[in-house]
Amino acid sequence: MKKLVLSWVLMMAVVSTLFAQTRQVTGKVTSSEDGSGLPGVSVSAKGSSKGTTTAADGSYKISVNDGASLVYSFVGFSTQSVAVGTRGVIDVQLQVDNTQLSEVVVVGYGTKKRQEFTGAASSVKAATIAERPVQSFSQGLTGQAAGVNITQPNGLLNNPPVIRVRGLSSLSLSSFPLVVIDGIPISTDNVSANSTTNNPLADINPSDIESIDILKDAASAAIYGSRAGAGVLLITTKRGKSGKAKVSIESWAGVSEAVRLPDV
Repeated sequence: MKKLVLSWVLMMAVVSTLFAQTRQVTGKVTSSEDGSGLPGVSVSAKGSSKGTTTAADGSYKISVNDGASLVYSFVGFSTQSVAVGTRGVIDVQLQVDNTQLSEVVVVGYGTKKRQEFTGAASSVKAATIAERPVQSFSQGLTGQAAGVNITQPNGLLNNPPVIRVRGLSSLSLSSFPLVVIDGIPISTDNVSANSTTNNPLADINPSDIESIDILKDAASAAIYGSRAGAGVLLITTKRGKSGKAKVSIESWAGVSEAVRLPDV
């Protein structure tokens, strides 16, 4: 009799498992910053192999068992778990993962935490340059990064400065570092058609710069090749951000007076 009852209980458990009630859940996944739909968000049932991804507008549809929990994960956002319960529509708003960018260094073969990074790199913030009354970012960079030597060769107007990241790297070729603005390498040679001195870097407005990163070791060659033999200056410019509009004014003035003029 005990064996019969045990067999009956096991049979009922198997039948209830096979015919467990499933529920179709729909909804939309949005961002906490602007409320826009997030495409490609991974939506999976916790503890099972069921899963799907959101469409271009952030909507999704998935079938799960009663009592299941849905896990929402997306790159750059915090993973969130939500219990389904008896609901058929679940809208989720993912929070941005506020990881400090200063803790991560991008290298040619991936990313590393700053404490694990063994290369030679320096960072200069825009606020450091903005506080100095300079005409070009190269003048504002003087004395701000270890291992970077910037000198003015002479007093000619608009004459380009001499920038040395690791000293003299070549006797016959240029030792000027590679300058990359927002991922695009620019020319630093004299582009003047006549004998007038020309400084292409003077076209960069110091107020438009967000940050400057200096790559000083040979590991930068993994990204830019032989052009990085004399170092790399990575310049990131400011860009629009969501939120209220802000207006900032930066100005400076100076007075110079000639001395020891001859009497005429």
